[in-house]
Amino acid sequence: MPTPPSTAVLFFSRSAEREAAAKAFGGRHGNRLRLASGLIRRTEGVLARSGLPILRSDETRQGAGTFGRRIAKAVAEGFNSGHTGLIVIGNDAPGLTVTHLRRAQKALDEGAELLIPDHRGGVALLALRADRFDGLAFEALPWETEDLWAALTCLVKDARVLSGLADVNSLADLRRLWHWVKTSLRDLADLLFRPVFLEHTFVLSSVRATGRPAGRAPPMG
Repeated sequence: MPTPPSTAVLFFSRSAEREAAAKAFGGRHGNRLRLASGLIRRTEGVLARSGLPILRSDETRQGAGTFGRRIAKAVAEGFNSGHTGLIVIGNDAPGLTVTHLRRAQKALDEGAELLIPDHRGGVALLALRADRFDGLAFEALPWETEDLWAALTCLVKDARVLSGLADVNSLADLRRLWHWVKTSLRDLADLLFRPVFLEHTFVLSSVRATGRPAGRAPPMG
């Protein structure tokens, strides 16, 4: 049996259907599903362009338990499959690029680990080495809290750290990243301007609704 490449990407993400149900995107289910699918598709496109092997872990593979237990299990399975390095990402950091993945791969190739924070005390990317992975300690981290980053940097000592990436977990996040969505997810940007999708937020397209040119943030009516 051929030896697998030393580094792979672990794409730890729920399916679009589960993501649409879990995230606070607001509006109708069909529109939430479109947004979740668009974020996942964009991440898949970045992964495909990286040329790295991809391991997928969604709710059909993760099993039961806390977030910490599920992600620790997925990482352990990736290492047990023969990979000596894993780059762990989700679908909620739309600013992730191939360059981030290549820098993470380079760090692992050089014997280092690498982390990229998000903007709310969490993490957007983890590049981990099998020979340093402590599954129990990793599982016990304060996942899904603003204390994660501080605890993670204590566990993953001497990791290289890149500049943070914004994450998307709610309608408020989408509104904050409106300009990015408009330019990078054009096929989904129209959803941000539908009153039925935004319910009572009164965020409308300034061009369609008022005739004024759109700015760098959603115009408020």
